[in-house]
Amino acid sequence: MNQTAIIHRRSGFTLVEILVVIVIFAILTGITSMAFGKFRERAKSIVSANNMRQWGHALVIYTSDNNGDIPYEGDRDRVTWGNI
Repeated sequence: MNQTAIIHRRSGFTLVEILVVIVIFAILTGITSMAFGKFRERAKSIVSANNMRQWGHALVIYTSDNNGDIPYEGDRDRVTWGNI
């Protein structure tokens, strides 16, 4: 048995193996970042729809508490919608 072959044998990673792992990690990161971008856009649209629903509920509650009057801005004679 050749003892020099046993002594020089190392148990570690080669440069090529490490580079392959880094490339795979970079590809997976790119794929997931695109997916998270789509999730972020969908979350923003859900939040916006929920805010509009809440404003609708607030308007209904306001009109029911104030004899059917809608919120106004300025004089009561001239009803205008402000930034709600």
